[in-house]
Amino acid sequence: MTSSEIQAYILGALSALFNGSFAACAKLTSTPVDPILFTFYNSIGVLLSSFLVTILLPVLNQLPETSIYYAGSDHLTFSYLGIIAGSLYIVSIVFSFAAVQFIGLGVGQGIWGGSAILVSFLWGVLVLGDSVFYVSFAVLSLLTLMCGIAGIAMNDVLADVLFCRKDLSKCRGEKEQLIGEGDLEAAPSVSPEKSSFALGVICALSVGVFGGSVLVPMSFVSEDLAGLAFLPSFGIGSFLAASIIAAVYYGAIIKSNPLETFTISGFLYGILSGIIWNTGNAFSIFGINGIGYATAYPIMQCSLFFGGLWGIFVFKEVTDTKDITAFFLSAIVLFVGAILLSVNTSV
Repeated sequence: MTSSEIQAYILGALSALFNGSFAACAKLTSTPVDPILFTFYNSIGVLLSSFLVTILLPVLNQLPETSIYYAGSDHLTFSYLGIIAGSLYIVSIVFSFAAVQFIGLGVGQGIWGGSAILVSFLWGVLVLGDSVFYVSFAVLSLLTLMCGIAGIAMNDVLADVLFCRKDLSKCRGEKEQLIGEGDLEAAPSVSPEKSSFALGVICALSVGVFGGSVLVPMSFVSEDLAGLAFLPSFGIGSFLAASIIAAVYYGAIIKSNPLETFTISGFLYGILSGIIWNTGNAFSIFGINGIGYATAYPIMQCSLFFGGLWGIFVFKEVTDTKDITAFFLSAIVLFVGAILLSVNTSV
């Protein structure tokens, strides 16, 4: 393994860390913020940070184009593909809210985490030119990753099985765990028995499809845009998509004034969440440069683990020792899957 590949894996892990941490900001607000409004604030943070990183372009572009840190054009450029990519990010978040309401957080995250890994891997291998050494090994890797994600998302259910707990019917809606991509929980979770399970599954799958495809458009831009230079267009796309969704939501669906619930705390933490997520997005861009989309983006989807750490150690949302044990056992499975995937793919 080359030094560039090692650096790319580290950056992929950092992208998972930031992607698993941005939603924690929704828990830090003084009062709960409507998810659609928080998403709009988040898009402002993505937009601002997308333009701020352009100050790094002249420095990074002193490096050879073969470097994973090559950032593209050293001046502001725009692409409609970047706008599409930013819109995919916002749409994935909105679908995650719907999935949580219909089928609950744990089931929803298990479905969208697994589907995002599968979708991003297929994009890399079938469309973007990444390759696998053994197909059967790749299937095993993906199944291992998905089992790890399912175990993390539903650690209490897993603990029931592993430790033969008598109460196997407790409602997951009694707990909210802060785990993974797009889980800005200001909206209440509704148990599957009281909602349309099929619609919830469709929404969760949509999160995986859109979330696993976020940076695919970057692979089709010219070389001078395939780096941090892609981010200004991305930021504009996320802001436009969030603005349109918020306008429709508040103007046509619930017909209310979002300014009535405006708080400085919610606004600032929303912007911070966008900056944190976009930092992970930038790390992921460099990771893709080094190890390809089929490996780097599935690693980013392992953000579920880091989100879970926030829930356990900061917000104390999971306190049962058996649940925590099940969480970390699942994390081991997740990491094994990531390792298996990495050694079987090449750019």
